[in-house]
Amino acid sequence: MALRNCVRCGNLMDGRLGSVCPDCRKQEAEAFDRVRAYLREHPQANLREVSEGAGVDPDQIRRFLREGRLELVGDPDALHCERCGASISTGRLCSDCLRELEAAAGTAPPPPTEKARLHLGRSWIEERRERFRR
Repeated sequence: MALRNCVRCGNLMDGRLGSVCPDCRKQEAEAFDRVRAYLREHPQANLREVSEGAGVDPDQIRRFLREGRLELVGDPDALHCERCGASISTGRLCSDCLRELEAAAGTAPPPPTEKARLHLGRSWIEERRERFRR
């Protein structure tokens, strides 16, 4: 068993469980649930309002946002792209920077071909029916 200290509370724990101990993980899950419940009732709330209303530290809410677990619509200044500094509502990068990085790495999905564009509104079943009619 590999022992290590929890990065949040410093208690000794089993290192195979990750970097956060089970107690801190439970507290984090409870905080996330409170934030999510507050956002359901107040979808346009900004970061400060969510922090005060849910009783959760703003840095922890920002971490939830960066992980993509939450999205803040009512506060354009809550989160910024790590690459260009543009305002974003969730994640670490804006859509433009993400697209550029995917293109540079060669992992971007290919643009739709003309044939694919023509068949966007048709389902697989409709195509099969048409084949059998011929």
